[in-house]
Amino acid sequence: RHSASDETAQEILDEFMDGYDRPNGTKEKPWEVKANEWVRRVFRDEMFVRKFYRPDGRIITRFLNPQWITSGVQTYIGNPTAASFGITTDPDDVEKVISYTYWPHYNPLASSAVSVIIPAKEIIHTKTTDSDAKRSRPLLLPVMADLVEFNKLLKNRQRYHYLRTL
Repeated sequence: RHSASDETAQEILDEFMDGYDRPNGTKEKPWEVKANEWVRRVFRDEMFVRKFYRPDGRIITRFLNPQWITSGVQTYIGNPTAASFGITTDPDDVEKVISYTYWPHYNPLASSAVSVIIPAKEIIHTKTTDSDAKRSRPLLLPVMADLVEFNKLLKNRQRYHYLRTL
């Protein structure tokens, strides 16, 4: 059984999946493209998405570079573990995120650098680690050195086989 509100929800979901026109006349990316990018980013390391609320009630999402979410050079008053890795949490509960520190032009060491404090309700943070960890590491990090060496081996094998054909 479903009601009229279910049909309204389905219409909103259909519009979201199909994409919609931006105010400047271009088309918002369809969900399938964003979903694929979402998975790729999470597999690579972690992913931050910022939600922007439009006047018409729609939400636009934009990916943020994980390297730009960082604490920079800051002095923490009180509990230094509450604000680290660019993520400020409740001092007594690491899973309760309060805000994220975003450096749009990542250079937190420059004297003219200005960070943006983004409330946690505006960020979707997807990570591949335990819930009590603030940040995650790339899934392939443990084998990254071996992958680099394997890539060198493959290139050398290609050269070897090419030389044998001469």
